[in-house]
Order: sequence, then structure tokens, then C-alpha cells
Amino acid sequence: MTSASFHAPLANAHNLRQNILAFTPLVFCTAPVVAAPATVTTTTDAGLCGASVSFQATATGTTPTLSYTVGGAPIASPYDFPVGTTTVTATATNSCGTNSETFTVKVSDVTPPTAVAQNVTVTLVGGMARVAPAQVDNGSSDACGIASLALDRMAFTCADIGNNTVVLTVTDVHGNVSTASAVVTVGGTIPAPSVAVVPATNVYTGGVPSNLYIGYGPQSATLVATGGMSYVWSPAVGLSNPMIGSPVFTATTPGIFTYTVTATNLYGCIATTSVTITVINAYCDKNKVIVCHGGKELCIAASAVPAHLLNHAGDKLGACTSPALRAGIAAGNGATELAVYPNPATELAVVSFRAPLDGPARMEVYNEMGQRVATIYDGNVLGGQLYSISLKTQGLTTGLYACRLILNGKTEMMRLTVAH
Repeated sequence: MTSASFHAPLANAHNLRQNILAFTPLVFCTAPVVAAPATVTTTTDAGLCGASVSFQATATGTTPTLSYTVGGAPIASPYDFPVGTTTVTATATNSCGTNSETFTVKVSDVTPPTAVAQNVTVTLVGGMARVAPAQVDNGSSDACGIASLALDRMAFTCADIGNNTVVLTVTDVHGNVSTASAVVTVGGTIPAPSVAVVPATNVYTGGVPSNLYIGYGPQSATLVATGGMSYVWSPAVGLSNPMIGSPVFTATTPGIFTYTVTATNLYGCIATTSVTITVINAYCDKNKVIVCHGGKELCIAASAVPAHLLNHAGDKLGACTSPALRAGIAAGNGATELAVYPNPATELAVVSFRAPLDGPARMEVYNEMGQRVATIYDGNVLGGQLYSISLKTQGLTTGLYACRLILNGKTEMMRLTVAH
């Protein structure tokens, strides 16, 4: 084989390759590069706890394909994003490679909840009633959910009987707030107590049941309270039982005694009213009492009193002090009228005085050594009223004594001789 014939096939193959290259175009591939969009900020759509958001990333390179994921799960634009910040990954892919970038979508909830309230009726028990927010709520709603319900007032007392406006505050899970008003009707009543004074006997003393006279007629009276279910009296001193509706008051010393009763009804509501008992010392001597007859004070037997009171208009038990005279005494135009009788005394002495003014009084008895042997009165007195207090002298030795009256800070003395 000649050299020429050996090289001929090689030349033909080279020519064939050159021809193929001459007719095949060259292909160049560029890797993708993603350009993510800027952060998307929006608010929730009406009635939704989120928002439908459209988005679009761009990519360069040789024919890239774009895809999107959230937490590895594929999504597409538009997409329903929840409230908050969501990170989206945009990925571009071609035959040369892959490139990813992220961007965020921020959705804010600025829509207040829908507050709906309803009126409520409650009844007082023990003077109190409470209302919970859930009782006033009437289907308040929010797309994202309600976090709390609150009332501006939940507790009611007897002072709130009737209609009361309350405000329901509804707060959603993202802190948005709205309010609605409702009426809370509080059921109950306030008691209206009253007091009747019922003397222990029906002996006629002048027709005023709240006046008791030491030495004549009933010496006690029942204070009958009505208008409540339970009662408490104040002060308790002088009453048989301050925790009942009808305690008994017993006259022991002259003076004016005012009692206040607090009545409580079935709703636990309370009210008070007062009554005044006037105790007048009509005693003037053993088995005798003072009667004012024709402007003069008579010391008569108890058996003679009915004839005076029933047959002589204007007669009354006790001293004759008129309102005008009492006003003058109260103004300082009168004396104390301190007296002791009988004097000397053997078994019993009566110490009497008439106070110029209302106020505290104390009557003490001292022996010749300056020692106090008795306190026969310690309490308040009524200006212009005659007070007579008995002093038993059997236990005192024969001798000279001093009756000391302390009245409104002033002191007066009267000598008493005890002779057995």
C-alpha cells in the first residue's frame, strides 16, 4: 500500500469532522441569580385573620424557573398569609444551577373586635349582687379571636337598686379593643322601719306613750319595730335585748333616751329610724308624786293622780315648767334649785335639782371626812326638768353629809343631816 493510499482515509475523517462543526451551533449556559422583592407590609382583610398577598421575584440566567416556599412547603402568588411576619424563599433553577433568596411578608391586625352586649337583671342577696362579663356579653366576635372580656362595674349594692349602665370591653388576641354598653337592673328594696312605743300598763299618764314617770304608771315600755326582717338597736344600754325587734326599755333614771334601730330586709338592705323616750321623775316623797295643777306643783298620793289627770284639763305629771320658763333657764336665767328633804333624814332622803341647761350631771354624797359614800346620779339631764333621786340613809352613820352636784362642769353643795 502506498503512502498516499494510507493517508486518504484520515483526511476524509478530518474533513467530515470539520463539516459537522461547521453546521452545529455553539450553546452557552448562565447560572440563575434571584432578585427578591422588598418586604411586603399590609393589614388583615375584612373578616379574616390574615391577608391575601401577591408577590413576584425576578431572576436572571439561562431560562430560569422560579418557585416559592414557606417553611419548605411550596406556595404560589397570591397567597393567604397569617398575621405576623412570614419568610418566603424564592428559588431560580436552570440546567446550570440553582439560586435562592428570601423576603418577608408582614401582616398586621388593626381591626377591633365586634362588641355586642345585652341587658341583665340581678337580685340583691345579703345586700350584694355581682355580674360577670360573660353574662353581659351577647356574642362579641373577632376574626383572630377574643382574648378577654371586662366590665367597668361588676359589684352592686342596695344603693344601686334600679337601672345601672355598664360598659363591656372586648379585647382581641392582638390587643385591639372595642366597647358596648348595657343596663344592669338591680332588684331589691330599701326597708322603711318604724317604731311604736307600747307602755307596760294602760295606766293613764297623759296620753304620750313615750313618756315614762318614775313613781307613777308604767315603769317600762316595749319598743316595737316593724318594716324589716331583723333588727339591731343602739345603744344597747337600758334595753332588755338589743338584737330583737321588740326590746323592753325600763325607766331607772330621769332623762331623755334616744335609741336607733337598724332594720334589715330580705334583700340584705338596711335603713334606720330613731325613737326618743323621756323619763320624768315624778316621785316627791314616799308613795307620793308631783302633779302640776293650775300652774302649781302638788305632791300628792298616787291614788289621787287619776282624778287630777282625767278631771282637770291641763294637769300633768311632773314639774310645771313651761316652755317659756325652760327657754329662760336654758339661756342662763334660772337657778339649779338644788334641795334635800327631809333634812334631817332618818331612813330616806330625796335629793332634787333642776338643771338650767341640757348636759351631763353627777350627784355624789360625801361624809365629814371628805370621803365619797355614794353616787346617786350619773347621766345626762334635760334643762328645766326637775330631777328627784332617793338616798337611803339607813346605812349611813349619824352625822353631817354633803350632797355635791356637778352640772355642766359647775359644782353646787347642799348639807344633809342624818339622824337615826
